[in-house]
Amino acid sequence: MSDDCIQEVFRSIVTTKLTYASQAWSGFCTASDINKLDRFLARCRRHNYCNQTIPSIAEQFDNADQSLFRTVLYKYNHVIHRLLPPKKRLQYKLRPRNHNLVLTCRTSYYDSGNFITRMIFSDAY
Repeated sequence: MSDDCIQEVFRSIVTTKLTYASQAWSGFCTASDINKLDRFLARCRRHNYCNQTIPSIAEQFDNADQSLFRTVLYKYNHVIHRLLPPKKRLQYKLRPRNHNLVLTCRTSYYDSGNFITRMIFSDAY
């Protein structure tokens, strides 16, 4: 098989399996887990199974998270939209914000890995 065909099969099978529902579980990955997945992708690049410009696994997780959060935030009929905290009314505009939601309390490790909590705090300074 040609390299293009192998790379297409890799993209359609392996990449989709790695990122399937990553929004739900990637928050609970340790740095060691992310490193293992990145080493796997590096081996695949070295053997020319995948394109040399494939983003790191952390970038792929972040892209998937941002995409789903934008969808949930702006589509009121999305099934996850009802899990969002209430909107915060701001009387002033100092800087552009990704969302206008109330920040929730993080009380445990599981709250930090939760998709909604991670995305609400993702660009909080």
